[in-house]
Amino acid sequence: MTSQPSSYVAKLFYSYSHKDSQHRHKMEQSLSILKSDGLLHDWSDKSILPGQNITTAIDAQLDTSNIIVFLLSPDFLASKACLHEWERAKTLADGNAPIFRIPIVVRPCAWNDFLGEDDLLALPSDGRPIVSFPDPDDAWLQIHEGIKTVAEELRATFSPKDEFLAALEYTDFISEGHLALSDLFVFLPLAERSRQDASLGSPKQRIRSADQLLQRKHAIIHGDDRSGKTALTRHIALLLVHSAQPVIFVDLKQMPTDADINFLKRTYHSQFHGDFDLWRQQPTKTLVVDNLSGRPDTLDFLTAAAEVFDRILIAASSNIYFAYYRDEARLASYHEIEILPLTHSIQESLIRKRLYLTNGGKEPMDGLVDRIEERINTVIIDNHIVPRYPFYVLCILQTYEAFMPTGLSISSYGHCYHALIVAGLIRAGISRHDSDINACLNFAEHLASTLYHYRETENEETFNFQTFVASYGDQYHMPRSMVSRLTAPDFGLLNVDGSFRTEYMYYFFLGRHLAKGGKEQRETIARMCDATYIDANYLTLLFTIHHTNDEDIIDEILLRTMTALGGVDAAMLDKGETRRFQELAAGLQGDFLSRESVGYERRKEREARDHAGDWEEEDAGRPIEDVRDEDAKSTGIYRVWKNNEIMGQILRNKYGNITKQRIEEIVSIMTEGGLRLVNVVLKDEEEIQKMAQFLWTKNPEYEFEHILRELRTFAFVWTMLNVEHLVKSVNVPEIAESVVTVLREANTPACNLIGYFVLLDAALELTTRERDALADILKQHDDPFVKGVLSIRTQRYMNTHRSRGSVEQSVWSLLGIKYKAGIVSDGA
Repeated sequence: MTSQPSSYVAKLFYSYSHKDSQHRHKMEQSLSILKSDGLLHDWSDKSILPGQNITTAIDAQLDTSNIIVFLLSPDFLASKACLHEWERAKTLADGNAPIFRIPIVVRPCAWNDFLGEDDLLALPSDGRPIVSFPDPDDAWLQIHEGIKTVAEELRATFSPKDEFLAALEYTDFISEGHLALSDLFVFLPLAERSRQDASLGSPKQRIRSADQLLQRKHAIIHGDDRSGKTALTRHIALLLVHSAQPVIFVDLKQMPTDADINFLKRTYHSQFHGDFDLWRQQPTKTLVVDNLSGRPDTLDFLTAAAEVFDRILIAASSNIYFAYYRDEARLASYHEIEILPLTHSIQESLIRKRLYLTNGGKEPMDGLVDRIEERINTVIIDNHIVPRYPFYVLCILQTYEAFMPTGLSISSYGHCYHALIVAGLIRAGISRHDSDINACLNFAEHLASTLYHYRETENEETFNFQTFVASYGDQYHMPRSMVSRLTAPDFGLLNVDGSFRTEYMYYFFLGRHLAKGGKEQRETIARMCDATYIDANYLTLLFTIHHTNDEDIIDEILLRTMTALGGVDAAMLDKGETRRFQELAAGLQGDFLSRESVGYERRKEREARDHAGDWEEEDAGRPIEDVRDEDAKSTGIYRVWKNNEIMGQILRNKYGNITKQRIEEIVSIMTEGGLRLVNVVLKDEEEIQKMAQFLWTKNPEYEFEHILRELRTFAFVWTMLNVEHLVKSVNVPEIAESVVTVLREANTPACNLIGYFVLLDAALELTTRERDALADILKQHDDPFVKGVLSIRTQRYMNTHRSRGSVEQSVWSLLGIKYKAGIVSDGA
């Protein structure tokens, strides 16, 4: 990377008698080039505002200036105000403030006697009064050069070294070349909980910017592995460097056991140019610390550093923090700040940054962002395998850019996890040779199978990792050094007790084991297919599908989807079924186009997703596993719901290996199952009326019509929830043609709606294809429900996507919305 010069601007204060104002004005003129070059900023009392306290304003400026010039003259020496400024500056200098006090002799006076023991170099040369120069411009030139030298020394003292900036900017992510941290960084969601109230239910204060974080004098920022701790500390250090604020960055992994002030001095000289002692004299110095460890001498170092630095920000893993420092008295003044997973809005910002770089500096289309975001959510969020941290988002993008650098067609998640696992092995010290990598993968696969056996069987024995290692060694060649690297604390796959460091690794290797296809594995897969509503089964099957081309597994899942809810008809959403929604449908055909920008609407939509996610986490108290086997309807609902998600991943993973006929069969079964879910609850108006009557007899204090409206609303929400889930499951842009073919052949209002929604969600922007599909459905179905749902869904898309104005206007016309000038300006 290229060097970035220091942006430090020296601050100069004029101390003078008002009778010498003309000399102050002349000096301002002589320094004008330094000011225009950004080397210097000057201040005098002429800047004081009417009504402002003069003494307070002057003292405040004195306290924050680096260069204080005193325009010495008989009037200066006789001024109480000037003498006050001299004494205050002297006190600051004696207190080691980084101040250059420069006497400027403007008129003959007893300036040597005034300075006394203050051995300060005066300007012009030899303290010759300016008025004694035949040409005063010669004197001002000397003053200009002297002040310039001081300002440049100050700037050099705070100038970072190229190698330091490069280290802060370095990332492991590649696109043509290494990507800089500043290219990709998004500020992580942070939450602060009071150390005095450590209960999980205590309120958290959100920290949403670096400025808010820097308001904390002392803070320990902790998070999970891969949560972005190092990136955050480097970003803060870069921010302070580029704003010319004094900062030192320390990686505690590199700290010697005898760290003291000399260690800080060596660290400073490795990061900055200039004099360390002058640097130390600055106010508000910040120490940014990464990789807090449990070393006994760490606390001694931090305690000593508090004597030097005004602000200390420390990053640590949550495990280290809670094990060693949570209750440490010497860190009682530190704020406890936790790194949270990305919000949907911040995740979108990260995706846009990455795509911007991939697309050669062109802003990506909203539809492309949606497509990639949906796939990433499928990998990271919806499956709850890994948290929404930047590392995982970028790894997925990195993996698919490596395979398909132009299209970024994210269609599988198994490859991403494989890449993460192999990268971790290499970082842990495993050789890059295939034989060594494969030996580790085989070890982890057998370990996952053994752990599953212990979890699923009523085995009274406790799993012992060392016993497993010994048993494995009897069957396979596996050097003990490899086991040590697999359990390496920084990058290994395993904890020391043999458990996998992250859940996705366990499911990945268990799926790899089941994909081998032996009798025992097939029996396990069959049991899992019967209970996909259990998360562990569902997630394992996802990875099993990735590891195998065995279509028998697909048949197992299809069969169980076909037989689930066998007594329930698939919804058609024709007029007979949608009469129950007439009142609601009437309110869906209005004008809902936003007058806000597309960017604003997208942020609002993602904030709603965040709130929905919070609600799901709070509602997660009763796991799906608690559903009883005898509750056939409940298990059937969950089975269809989860099986459709699994088959959606089959389509994404395997569409290149499956015939079009097979794809259409899968889509047809998914659609049938998804539309059965619609009719599980209150499938028609007659059922709603009966249920309302029953509830009214039990609760006569409520009005019958109120109960009726609530039930119709519930039925509508349930319907749209399942329709949207089905759309999401079958929405694979690569096979959109097959999906639309299946849905058109069914030719029911429900299938036509789903087909249109799939086209809409797969679109990079509105085109004539989506407009014509909308026109066809409106022409076929004269139904308030169909028209209302089409209208609200299309307008929601237009609110959050930029498209060509001509297409948008024709869509408005189809929906009966009057054209309004200015609405399309954001997408024109």
